[in-house]
Amino acid sequence: MSRTARTRVPLAALSLASVSALFLAGCSQSSNASRSTGDQAASAAAATGKKPAPFSKGNVKVALVRQSGAGDYFEQWGNGAKAQAKALGIDLTVYDAQADNAKQATDLSSAINSGAQAIVVDHGFPATIQPEIDQAVKKGIKVVVYDVETTNKSVVSTKQDDASMAQAVLDVMAKDLGKNTKVGYVNVAGYAA
Repeated sequence: MSRTARTRVPLAALSLASVSALFLAGCSQSSNASRSTGDQAASAAAATGKKPAPFSKGNVKVALVRQSGAGDYFEQWGNGAKAQAKALGIDLTVYDAQADNAKQATDLSSAINSGAQAIVVDHGFPATIQPEIDQAVKKGIKVVVYDVETTNKSVVSTKQDDASMAQAVLDVMAKDLGKNTKVGYVNVAGYAA
């Protein structure tokens, strides 16, 4: 294995771990926790000792390109990402397309041109953003997508399994309520339940 390949593998793994930490921190927030998350995350990060490369060399530039940041779930996701970025010394730039798919593509292009070392794409439509995802990969930018279908094999892709989560909830509900019980369904666009 060449020296370049040996350097890229740990760097790619570290980039993936860091970006995944941003994602997981955002998903684990409660509404009351968002005010103090930054302090708690900073304490946790400080307690782990020296920061590994590339974080030991100063700020790492990461862009979070969101299809929408509206709604409790997405707001907490964003708050957690910001808190974790602060704890890790990540220079995080957040782009929010506010459910405008063309704007998300423009935001992704802006993130690519900003000098970001990694980009997290949060939701979006492949037809709109796939060309920019491919461009980012060609430029050597680490890309992680969440709940976005992509054909690019160099992208780290993560998503929640809505079908299995719904099935688990329905199984518990059927057990608790029994058969032939009337239930209702409410859906509000933009608010994950």
